[in-house]
Amino acid sequence: MKRGQTAITYFVAKSVAIGVSFVATVYFARMLGAEVLGMYALALAVVSWLEMAGKLGLEKAIVKRLSEDNDPGAHLTAGALLMAAFFVVVAVALVAARDPVEGYVGAPVLELLLFLAGASLLYRLSMAALQGRHYVHVFAILSPARLFCASVVQFGLVVAGLGLGGLLLGYGIGWLVAAVAGLLFLRPAVRRPARAHFQSILTYAKWAWLGTVREESFRWVDVTVLGLFVSQGLVGVYLIALSIASFLNTFGTAIGTTLFPEISAVSSDGDGAAVASLVEDSVAYAGIFLIPGLVGAAIVGDRLLLIYGREFVEGTAVLWLLVAGYLVYGYQKQLVNALNAIDRPDVGFRVNGLFIASNVILNVALIAEIGWVGAAIATGLAATLSFAYALVAVTRLVEVSLPVLEVGRQTAAALAMGALVYGARALGEGTAMAAYNVPFVLALVALGGGAYFLALFGLSGRFRGTVRRNLPVDLPPLDR
Repeated sequence: MKRGQTAITYFVAKSVAIGVSFVATVYFARMLGAEVLGMYALALAVVSWLEMAGKLGLEKAIVKRLSEDNDPGAHLTAGALLMAAFFVVVAVALVAARDPVEGYVGAPVLELLLFLAGASLLYRLSMAALQGRHYVHVFAILSPARLFCASVVQFGLVVAGLGLGGLLLGYGIGWLVAAVAGLLFLRPAVRRPARAHFQSILTYAKWAWLGTVREESFRWVDVTVLGLFVSQGLVGVYLIALSIASFLNTFGTAIGTTLFPEISAVSSDGDGAAVASLVEDSVAYAGIFLIPGLVGAAIVGDRLLLIYGREFVEGTAVLWLLVAGYLVYGYQKQLVNALNAIDRPDVGFRVNGLFIASNVILNVALIAEIGWVGAAIATGLAATLSFAYALVAVTRLVEVSLPVLEVGRQTAAALAMGALVYGARALGEGTAMAAYNVPFVLALVALGGGAYFLALFGLSGRFRGTVRRNLPVDLPPLDR
């Protein structure tokens, strides 16, 4: 399958799953309220740190070693055994800290946290094996299928009256189902690993583990720190804004997931030109949805949050700040992905270290000083600092020319879209349709999305070429 088709498959599948999740989340927000969603967010934050401690870079190490096609069965077995060992340590620590952990979350959920941590690690192992063996297109289906399954199960459990417990149990079941499906598809060979296989995994993981911390830091440091300073209700509002911003980053994640094994393979062959080309492609399209998403969040963010309930409109400023942070982080993530793929996790380690340290320090300082909006500002600033460092590091190692003009064309198309949507909203606010918020917002989003891609198609030859190459039918050339 073509790389572009794989990324698009991942994005479309995940978009469908997120659409189902969106409907379910709206129901949860209206039925359970911001406070329960806040406890849910804090529980997931705890699980994310447990998951991080349980894999410590092993996921990336498994992908890397399996992509090299050097005794994959033994490397996968070694990685699985190391993950299991770390999980036992994490589980013991969690049981010992039951009271403070449950006090922080606001509910007695220790057993569910253990189930979630174990299910998530099995899922990470299964998905790493698929990516490492170049079955990225299968991962591209199972990853969003997990979200779809989780949303459906959560919906049923919440309807049954299980509340917070239903949300957490459903989320874990989604992980478990996708993990088992991935392993059944791959049917990996299990070989007894030698000491060298463990060393090979750990050698890579000792640098890659900070990338794992970076991922969790970006997604959960702000939520974790907010839990210490603000009410669970505000954490719930923040979670909704964060979920919208995260959706806009889906395509960038798809690109990184698709290209990591490709960059790794051509780097192992010593093809520097191919590496540079792949890195340029990853950066060129990392913000293709986030750039218009930022403009759209500034124009219709309040209306979008109103879908969840009036108490969530309070998060309007946080929403566009989070989208801006995700935009910068999306570019940083592509560069770090490239560093890891060319077997320079030591450099990626330093980039990630800068991001994590600055993110924690800025979150604590700004939340304490200006409140919950400071969390979104802090994460964006940390992403900007680490992006600048990653950019310098990559350009020293790879002869790559960043596609500044392409990003400029995307920005121009987004601004044109923004002008149209702003005008349409201004005209629509005085009509009867504006009283029906959901169809009004959907109409504005559809108008904006269509306008953006039409404008980009007209402005960008690179985008036109990418579209033609990845369509199942041939289009006539338009560049005459």
